[in-house]
Amino acid sequence: MRRIVTLEMEENLALPVTGCDPAHCASPEMLERSIPVVLPSKAEAVRKLLPAGTELTVLQVQAISPALQAKLQRYLPEHSSDLVGIASRWQEFQQLASIMIVAAGLAQENLFVRDATLPGWKRGLETTTGVICDVVVAQELPQRCFPIVFRLLSEASLSELRAMETALSEKRPAPTSRPAL
Repeated sequence: MRRIVTLEMEENLALPVTGCDPAHCASPEMLERSIPVVLPSKAEAVRKLLPAGTELTVLQVQAISPALQAKLQRYLPEHSSDLVGIASRWQEFQQLASIMIVAAGLAQENLFVRDATLPGWKRGLETTTGVICDVVVAQELPQRCFPIVFRLLSEASLSELRAMETALSEKRPAPTSRPAL
């Protein structure tokens, strides 16, 4: 999950992004010149670990069901008899995507689910019309696969992070010019 969030942030921000587990989030090295962010499920635990007064930004995530259903409604009508893949290391995503795609009209036998934590998970995916996946797995798919990428972070959170980034860049002092020799 950390890799997914980190990559989604890196794709949308100019500042460097570093992920860490909650146990290391309060280290002075990690907090120096950083904006701590966390997913809602870890917010309470991370707040307890941070020094008093440290601002913590809680990221908003997209609800998997509505966002994935919107993608599927655009994709499935003309592909309802095709073989469609689902691939992720995130097991909850695999389960919810399977439920959503069958509910959207794809027959169970046309669904090809791959757990990207297992060896050989890419085998057979190139035979699918498309692969529903997260942003990390999308980069690892065989070249002939068509990724249908589900993004975890909400656009509201990404906009908030971009605004923070802009505010930080405006606060930086302009480089001092050196006199010409």
